[in-house]
This record gives sequence, structure tokens and C-alpha cells, in this order.
Amino acid sequence: MVTTGVESSPSSGYVLCPFCAEEIRSAAVKCKHCGEMIGGAKSTPAYFRPMGMFIAFLCVGPLMLPLVWWNPNHPRSTKLAITLVVVVVTGVLTWSTLSGIDRIMDYYRLLDDLGRQS
Repeated sequence: MVTTGVESSPSSGYVLCPFCAEEIRSAAVKCKHCGEMIGGAKSTPAYFRPMGMFIAFLCVGPLMLPLVWWNPNHPRSTKLAITLVVVVVTGVLTWSTLSGIDRIMDYYRLLDDLGRQS
């Protein structure tokens, strides 16, 4: 008898996936065949996962901070630490950018002075 429900044969320790009907372990949270979550297990949205938040920081910088504070998986101390790191990194990158622009402007002024002397 083939069923597409969650149960197959309880004594074997395997059940059928309700999405693809492949046999999986009864303790499985995610089907190894189709990748669907089994039962009431919910996956964390990609934008709340560490890699998603890192990619958001690389793309939009400190504008990703609301994602940190809306994340239900982090305690307040972790959110404060992440905010501090983002603010410090943003400050260092801003200072570095402005310093580089100032250095380039000095080179342009030097080239302009050399061009006027000849």
C-alpha cells in the first residue's frame, strides 16, 4: 500500500515525504530528496541568516541595520554588538574613502603645477 501521507511503517523508522513521496527517516526535519521542510519546522528567511545579513551589509552598508533589529533570533546584546561593528566599519571606510579622495586631489594639484611650469 502506497501512501503519500507522513507515515509509512512506524516500525521501520522511515516515513514517506508528504511532498515527493520518497522514503525518509521519521526524525527528518527536511526531505533529502526534494528539500521541503517536514512537519511544523520553519526555516529562517534568508535575510535573517548570517550570510544574508553579511551580503546585505556589503550591498547597502548601514542601511541593513533594520534587518538586525527585526531579527527575532538574536538577543539585544548581539544586536547592539552588530550595530557597533557596522558603525565602526562604516566610519573607517568613510574615512578611508575621504582620505583617498584627498590624496588624489593632491596628485592632481601637483600635476597641474607641473603643467603650468613647463
